[in-house]
This record gives sequence, structure tokens and C-alpha cells, in this order.
Amino acid sequence: MPLYDFECNACGARFEAQTPAGAQPPACDTCASPDTRRVFSTFALWKINKTPGERRRNEAERRDFKERKREEHRREQRKGDA
Repeated sequence: MPLYDFECNACGARFEAQTPAGAQPPACDTCASPDTRRVFSTFALWKINKTPGERRRNEAERRDFKERKREEHRREQRKGDA
């Protein structure tokens, strides 16, 4: 089965999943929402000599982005519950 990239419309999380071509998109790994869509993959261009400082900064930025998206999703859910 092919490996596709998906994005959750509810929380913004991106994830990969093996699904048959033409099948319904899977539920989000982060928030379990079924509201996901397939996105085009980008080519990974790796810099061979990436310094440890650059790597840590990039990982921190990705972690912060994911946490902001999760918090936004939680706020939206609380608004809907209120």
C-alpha cells in the first residue's frame, strides 16, 4: 500500500498513513477527528552537515508549532461545548 501524507482540518496535525489508493482518509493520530485530507508530499532536501544547534532549534520550532495547534484545537472545542 502507498504511504500518503494527511493533514487534520480540526487540529492542523500532519501525519503519514498507509492507505489503499482512493480510500477514505484515516482519522487524525493526534485528536482522532475524522476530518482529514490528503496533502501533497514535499521532497526532503537534507543538509548533510546540519549542526546540532540547527537541529535542536528546528525540533523546538516544530514542537512549539504542534503545541500551539493543539491548544487552538482545545480552545475551539471548549467554545463549542460552552
